[in-house]
Amino acid sequence: MKKIKGNDSKKKSMKKAVKEKIICQDIVDEIIPCSLMYSAVGISRMIPSAVDGLKATQRKVLFIMMKNKIFDYTKNNKVIGDVTPYVDTGDDGIYGSLIRLCQEDRYKRTPITGHGNVGYISGGLDEFAAARYTESKLSEFGRDCYFPPEWQDAIFDESYSGLKYPTALPSVLPMGLILGSTGVSTGYKNDCPPHNFKSVGLSYIAFLKDLYNVSHSSKEERDKASKKMLDYVLKTMKPEFPNKCIVHPISEKGIYNGLTTGKGKLIAQGKIHREDYTYGRSKFIVTELPYLVSPRNYKASFYGNIRAAEFFSKVEDYSGKDGTYVEIVVKKDVDLKAAEKYIKEETAFTKQFNYTLYVNHDKLAYRFSILDIFTHHHDYRLDCMMRYYNRRKKELIDKKAYLVAVKYIIATNESRRDKFIKIVTKASNKDIMISKIYKEFSKEVPLNNEIIEYVVKSRFDSLMNSAEEINKKIKEIDMNLKEIDIILEKPEEKMIKDIEELIKKYK
Repeated sequence: MKKIKGNDSKKKSMKKAVKEKIICQDIVDEIIPCSLMYSAVGISRMIPSAVDGLKATQRKVLFIMMKNKIFDYTKNNKVIGDVTPYVDTGDDGIYGSLIRLCQEDRYKRTPITGHGNVGYISGGLDEFAAARYTESKLSEFGRDCYFPPEWQDAIFDESYSGLKYPTALPSVLPMGLILGSTGVSTGYKNDCPPHNFKSVGLSYIAFLKDLYNVSHSSKEERDKASKKMLDYVLKTMKPEFPNKCIVHPISEKGIYNGLTTGKGKLIAQGKIHREDYTYGRSKFIVTELPYLVSPRNYKASFYGNIRAAEFFSKVEDYSGKDGTYVEIVVKKDVDLKAAEKYIKEETAFTKQFNYTLYVNHDKLAYRFSILDIFTHHHDYRLDCMMRYYNRRKKELIDKKAYLVAVKYIIATNESRRDKFIKIVTKASNKDIMISKIYKEFSKEVPLNNEIIEYVVKSRFDSLMNSAEEINKKIKEIDMNLKEIDIILEKPEEKMIKDIEELIKKYK
């Protein structure tokens, strides 16, 4: 019987495999480093930033809409297509992030304005139309709050495909406090309720003034001023939900703990009143429910509940885009006070919210107090402002140098202009031309290669006898430089001015 070569090679490979060393390792030793790596990645994607209150995908959506100037309604499948290259994990979560930023039941003022069925609390916020049926645009509120002039000088990160996007937007205010934020990652959960816009603005102004006034004081004076400022913040900061549900007074201590330690609770209640109904019965009308409680789910919670069946004969939901309207009919001869107590205490009419300020800072999760959030927001925006205004200052100084050279060489003296034209027309190459121009004019006006090229490329016909116009531009540049110097010297004053303008606009 003949040997088959294929079988021999197979036997050799089997012998080789047997000789390979098998390492026995505890599964825990393998899981721990992998879990830590997953946790670190999850935090950067799922926990909102301490600076702008946004998760990574939300930020990329806003960034692309600003970058592409999507200020008019645009089909959402087009927006998703623009954002997809920046999201390494695929496009599945982009539309959800975009559409939630449009929902007026979720945010009192939305960063994005939606058009079409973007989800409503009456029908379920997660039941929105497909992307091909809805449109969106970056709202004026979104532009004003998230994109001050220095946003282009934010710290940028890079995707796997090499595209750059900001690690955080230098928003005028810590927007996570205003809009509210939620996020769940491995071992961490963020639950920040939305706060009143004006109260956050005034609290942040108090923080900036305290920071500016005591920055060079002694430690004792700084501690005293900080305590005074914190007392003001705690009295001023107010949770405020997009709907008209009521923050229960019992929440005061929980809110205090949330602001000071980053871990607290608050209780929200809806609104209810009683009306007469047929056959001597009564009915309760619920016109508000706690934040993000759907009337449809609220109605469903009564069915199959033995305790509810003792009090109520039927529950009808007539809610719509105009608001919440749930009708609860009480059975005859039922104690109305007991029925009302059941509604208020044993249904989602009263809901407890966590007040947990876990935030993402440098891709790590921290539990911050309100002062920690203010501090990290201030430091990041200040860094962006310094880069932006120093860059603008250099650009304006360069522009002024160009205009001064043009004014001196071309616009104000005919003989100098003739010399300049003669050099340009007779020089055999560019280097010789630049050298001769520098030799001829550099004693009277500052010159370098860039300035000379600018003058050469200038249109002579529009610049002749236009010294007055150039002087006007130089004067304007000087005014801008003066403003920039003031901002660079006292950046907190610029921050305060920006916030005051927003408070006036969105009060």
